[in-house]
Amino acid sequence: MQPPSAWDLVTALSAWFWPLALDHLWHATAFAVVAIAVVWILKQAPARARFWVWMLATAKFLLPTVFLASLFPGLGIPTPESAHGLFWIFQSEATAPALRSLWGGWWLLLSLLWLAGALLVWARWMSRTRRLSKRIKSEAPVTGGREYDLLQEARRRLGVHSRVRLLLTDKLESPGVWGVRQPVVVLPSHMAKGLSDPELRGVFLHELGHVLRRDNLTAQISMAACCLFWFHPLAWFLNRRLLSTREAACDDLVLANLEDARSYADGLLKVVRLRMEKEVAGLAGAAGAPLGNRLRRILSGAPAHPLTLRHRAALVCAGALLLTLTALSPAKAPCPYAQQLKLQQQQRSDGDEPSPSGDLLDGLLLKL
Repeated sequence: MQPPSAWDLVTALSAWFWPLALDHLWHATAFAVVAIAVVWILKQAPARARFWVWMLATAKFLLPTVFLASLFPGLGIPTPESAHGLFWIFQSEATAPALRSLWGGWWLLLSLLWLAGALLVWARWMSRTRRLSKRIKSEAPVTGGREYDLLQEARRRLGVHSRVRLLLTDKLESPGVWGVRQPVVVLPSHMAKGLSDPELRGVFLHELGHVLRRDNLTAQISMAACCLFWFHPLAWFLNRRLLSTREAACDDLVLANLEDARSYADGLLKVVRLRMEKEVAGLAGAAGAPLGNRLRRILSGAPAHPLTLRHRAALVCAGALLLTLTALSPAKAPCPYAQQLKLQQQQRSDGDEPSPSGDLLDGLLLKL
């Protein structure tokens, strides 16, 4: 038999994929809404607790219910009927009539639009990453001096055992951490000169907090979700919440290992001022509300609030609710493609025609 054409195959794959995708988007959206409510309950809890709630909601976007059902079959998680229809779309005699009789072209157009948006967001992300990587790799690491000694002291204080390099550069305007497996603390040269020892110690403790928490890895996971779900506002909302919450979590780490909160707050303000002098384009972001919130938390002692019994109970209840949402599936109606293709296959079986497995293998071998 003739194998399906590339056009028919891609169209049929799109028709199989999107009912599953819509079912997954329902679960992920409900999961994120519950996470927002949980974070509101935990607004006085340590930032690390709120961070992991946001992270779980982001991970749900990347873990479809179908995948969880196959990974944990004992949970009895239901899946849409279209999840079992991929086998049928490789039948050339069944696929082509279904594509001509139904609105498969619209599924294909939707797939092309989604792919174009995902590639655009991914390309912009990769472009920024390459530019930053090029700037960092052009600098030689610092192996001695005042800044190096303060960084090593901060490493010992936080208990960071991995090797962390230090770079001083004039090509960046803000301090930060680059890399996951081999982290690099990047410090602008003009900031190193403008900060006192206590202020610079606070900056290093903050950046090493990112290293200790593997924040660059979780940031990449969050950006992957944004690339795949670029059309979903909650994916970008979770990305922004993760960004602000991980900064607050690192502030908590600094204050737990630093005696003077005032010097740390003064250091943050000085970092902002030095960045504004270096790059006027960063004025709005640097002096915005998030910095004010961070300073209020630092000076008020809010980061020292413990994770209370009420917070723990809220996390347990939220976890149970999220598991319940995962076990629900609104997609009870079968996918029209899967229904029609299955009916055609049943008619072929009633006529004692060859089994679909042989046709499927023939089609795949011809394609290969």
